[in-house]
Amino acid sequence: MSKPGFILGSSARADLLEIWTYISADSENRADRVIARLLDAFARVAENPGIGHLRENLWQSRLRFWTVSPYIVAYLKDTAPVEIIGVIHGARLLESLLRQRMEGPSSSEDE
Repeated sequence: MSKPGFILGSSARADLLEIWTYISADSENRADRVIARLLDAFARVAENPGIGHLRENLWQSRLRFWTVSPYIVAYLKDTAPVEIIGVIHGARLLESLLRQRMEGPSSSEDE
C-alpha cells in the first residue's frame, strides 16, 4: 500500500470531524460518503497540486483552493507531501478562518 501524497493539518482533521459529526446526525452513511469524497479530492490534489485555483486576495500565492461542493479545500501547493490546511464550508467567512489558521488565533470572532 502506498502512502498518500498529502498530509492533513490539525485544523483540517478537526474540520473533517466536524463535518462528519454534523452530517451523521442525519445519516452516518451519508457522512461517510462525504468524507470519502473529500479524501478522494485530497488524493487528486496531491497528484496534481497545480489544479487548485489561487485566491491571492485571501492569502499568499502559495495557498491554493479546490472546491468539493459545498466545501472549499485549502492546501499548501509547495509542500511535499501537499498539506491540506482546511476544509471549509463555502458559506463561512473564508478570509478570517484562513488568517487564524495561517497566523494563529486572533481576538476577534469573525465566523
